[in-house]
This record gives sequence, C-alpha cells and structure tokens, in this order.
Amino acid sequence: MRKFVCREFIKTVDLDLFRTFLETFPGSGGIAWSRLPEDEKEKREALFEIFQRSEDLTDDLQDSLHCAKYLAGAAGASKLLELAEKFGVDLVPPAEALKIARSWTRARSRFTPTSTTARSSTAPST
Repeated sequence: MRKFVCREFIKTVDLDLFRTFLETFPGSGGIAWSRLPEDEKEKREALFEIFQRSEDLTDDLQDSLHCAKYLAGAAGASKLLELAEKFGVDLVPPAEALKIARSWTRARSRFTPTSTTARSSTAPST
C-alpha cells in the first residue's frame, strides 16, 4: 500500500467534510480530531504530518484517501459527471458545472510539473 502524502489535497480539502470522512474509520491510526490544533493552517499541517507517518493508518483508510483524492480532482469529477449523465442524474445545475470546470482550470494552471506540491496520481491505488 502506498502512503497517502499529498500536501495539496490536505491544503484544499474541506475540513468539516474531511472530519466526517475520517470518523468513518475508527481506530485508523489514532487521528483524534479533538487533539488537532484549532488554527486551520496548523490543523492541516498536523494532518499532513500524520499521513507522512502513515505506518499506523489502516490499509482501508489509505486506500479510501487515495480514492477521495482522485475523485476530488478534475479527472475524478469528470468520471462522476460522465456516470451521472449516463444514468440520467443531474449532480449539479449546468451553470454551476461550468463554474466548477473553470475553477479547476485556474487551479491546475497554478502548478507546474516541477512544483513539489503538484505531485498527484491519475488513478486510485488498488
């Protein structure tokens, strides 16, 4: 199992949503949200540090983190939208989808291939 070390994901993930996600993995390496710093930036850094020492994290949690990272990116979101369209499900109104696509384009243009924070995989590990 690959370690989950992605600073950009940790820097941008919605912390309330991420807390809910982590709470579905009780006993997964001792991530105690109540023990994390109150300051948002410090909390994100503490989470990153925990994931760097991911020997204590369960394989289930690490695999789910890789999947979440993939789905949170443009390729994953495109795949979700493609599947939703195939089954006739509107996930977001078309105007909102256009705004999201534009924000992804702007966000991706901030990172160059040589950037140390631009490391990412294009698919979840299996």
